Order: sequence, then structure tokens, then C-alpha cells
Amino acid sequence: MAGVPGGHDLFDLVFVIAVASIVVQGSLLPAVAKKLDMIDAAGDVRRTFNDYRDEDGMSFVKLKVGAGHPFAGRSLADIGSATDMLVALVLRDGAHPVLPNGDTVIEEGDLLVMAAPTFEERAEVTLREVTVTPHGRLAGQRLRDVPQGKHPFIVVMLKRDGQTIIPDGNTLIYAGDEAVIATLAS
Repeated sequence: MAGVPGGHDLFDLVFVIAVASIVVQGSLLPAVAKKLDMIDAAGDVRRTFNDYRDEDGMSFVKLKVGAGHPFAGRSLADIGSATDMLVALVLRDGAHPVLPNGDTVIEEGDLLVMAAPTFEERAEVTLREVTVTPHGRLAGQRLRDVPQGKHPFIVVMLKRDGQTIIPDGNTLIYAGDEAVIATLAS
């Protein structure tokens, strides 16, 4: 612009047009987006743990650290190599969140939110959901006492009265329970 007659005026004109264009377009963008129905009212720009489950091959699980649990009293650095999971959040005293690091010591009563790779489906493992009948072989038995037969299986989850139960050997199975059973293909 040096030596060009009206060069500074040309620069000022282009600058004012660019700023005016940004201001006008920026202020109209929300109204136009709403008019064209481009806004997801239910959408949230903040992501939650569940947002990563399907798209990133990551699952989040919770683990309640009860009395005598092997993690209680140990730092995350001590237990980190014991699992392929990462402790992403610790809920202490019922709801107090703690962002963990290697020095964080796990206490009895803590609820750990852990990130782990999602299980990939395998042809040799099948999951099926069955409703326990009053006279079926599962009804009225503790899980550890259920006879296996020639096709071994494990009950990985029970649904009872709207509750989800992760069973252990002492879990009593009732008629009406919905059991998710894992078996190996023959």
C-alpha cells in the first residue's frame, strides 16, 4: 500500500467489511440454525462415560471396594499392573468424587469407575437370556450348587424385579429371574 494512492482507505474498507461480515453472520447463525432445525435440543456437548462405549471400544465398569478387598489400602500405582483397567474416578463416602493418580490410596467403601477394553464377540462363546421356571434346574438353588452337565456354563447376570445382579457362588436363584448365561460352543 506504500505509494499507492488511497491504499490505506482500501485496507480500512476491507477490514471493516470483514469485521461486519463476521458480526452479521455470527449473530445470525443461531437463528438460522434454529429455523433450519439443525439444533438437537436433547444433545449435550459435554461427553459422559457412556458416550465412549460404542465408538471407541472402551467400556466403563464400577467396582465397590468392600471389607477385605485386595485393593483396599493400596495405591493405584501398586495395583495398576495387576489389571488391564484404568481407574478413571473414585467415589468416596458415597458420592465425593476423587480424580485419581498413582498416589491415590483406595479405601474400603470406595466405588471405582474403571475403563477397560470392550469385549469383542467370539464365535466360541455365546450369551443367552433365559427366564428361570419354577421347576427348572436353576430355580431355588445357590449358583455354586447348580449341576453343570456336559455343557459348562456360567450365569453372568441376573435380572430380578427391575434390579440387575452380578451373581457369585452364594447367590440364590429364584423362579422368574432372568438369567444371562455364557456357554462355550460345542
